[in-house]
Amino acid sequence: MVSIKFDSKLVRYRRKELEMTQQQVAEKSSISTLGYRLIELGKKEPKSNTIARIAQSLHKPIDYFFSN
Repeated sequence: MVSIKFDSKLVRYRRKELEMTQQQVAEKSSISTLGYRLIELGKKEPKSNTIARIAQSLHKPIDYFFSN
């Protein structure tokens, strides 16, 4: 069975690709900068609605941030 999980490294990669700061993504995603930072470091598992807001802020579909 294939396990698909949220990949925080892809969030960081995309943010850097867009040349955005953590604070900019956090503000666009309506979450705290600390909360966003913890998500990007893989220390906090985001809820599905938070993933959706981050994906929208980074101009990618939700499934882009998942890997197996």
